[in-house]
Amino acid sequence: MSSISAVPSVTVVETSNTRYNEFQDERTTGIQTASPLISQLPPELLAEILQLALPSITLTVTLDEVRLFFYMRMLYTMRRVAKGWQDIIDGTPTFWEFVLDSLPTHVNDMTVLRSSNNPLYVMHAHSKYATAKIYPSPAAFFQAFTHVLPCWSGYHGPLVSEYLQDAVPLLQNLDIRGKFQEGSTVEPMELLGGFTTSLRHVQLYGVSIRWKMGLFTQLKTLKLEQLGWDGLMTTHLLDFLRSSPGLQDLRLRFVHAIVNNPPSSQRITLQSLQSIVIYNCEDDMIVSILRQIQAPSCIKVYLNLQLEDELSLSRFLNETFQPFQHVVRTLHKRVGLSKMKLSAFSFQWRTVS
Repeated sequence: MSSISAVPSVTVVETSNTRYNEFQDERTTGIQTASPLISQLPPELLAEILQLALPSITLTVTLDEVRLFFYMRMLYTMRRVAKGWQDIIDGTPTFWEFVLDSLPTHVNDMTVLRSSNNPLYVMHAHSKYATAKIYPSPAAFFQAFTHVLPCWSGYHGPLVSEYLQDAVPLLQNLDIRGKFQEGSTVEPMELLGGFTTSLRHVQLYGVSIRWKMGLFTQLKTLKLEQLGWDGLMTTHLLDFLRSSPGLQDLRLRFVHAIVNNPPSSQRITLQSLQSIVIYNCEDDMIVSILRQIQAPSCIKVYLNLQLEDELSLSRFLNETFQPFQHVVRTLHKRVGLSKMKLSAFSFQWRTVS
């Protein structure tokens, strides 16, 4: 297979005036001649090689818009190498899976067309530039692709509640940003009409939703930030964890939850949990969560809490934190270092890789 590496190279020089030149024309302009060896490969094999040449994308809630843009730019660059390449790329629906607000409208339209109803990841990452010419507003962007909403496998962007209150059966990745704050009178939203069991990676920031038992199951990622003043309870959070034994990443930042779970609740063992970040949440909520979970495979921990008095701190270290003492020892062996800050009323622990 080493001889197959003689793939014609195409260099794209980007300037402020030419950033979108590679997307300007859907026609076969500027076609180059591919090497005979590459041209003779079966289309299925060539499609696999082209797929390997594209940037690798792991579909989680932490997708980088720049990386997705580069993926699409490289895809269009390869289309111009040879007519045969263009036919293969255009005829392979799995190449076409990303719709971005930073791309020209006709590129997104052709992505939808060529995807042939395969899953689509939709990203609106530039809501703060909504008035700029090249960036549509969130509502306009949503409206342009509601006809393929059943094909959405992921969404990253601002909250547009009128489009996120209905079921999206293929949606596995959800990252939405709202402006909900404590004291807001916004009516909580029924997220995806209550049909959320397909979700695997969830990140919610500043949104108000109707919390209920069984809302999230089988999650791999759960990141909540700036929310909870709308009926969120620790029994909800523990239910999400108990229903997601394969959870790998847990992050709670500025989350308010009413503590209502009994201290004697059965412990939850999360064998796959790699990362725990709990920052600036209410102390009793942190204690309530940590007391109920075990994470034997955890390699990243960041805890930050303020306690009421020295007795609370002593109780936290000797009781609540006791199940994580083995994690401390294991992490020191694996990554070599942890940082701890301890004062009369505060505790902070961060692993350092």
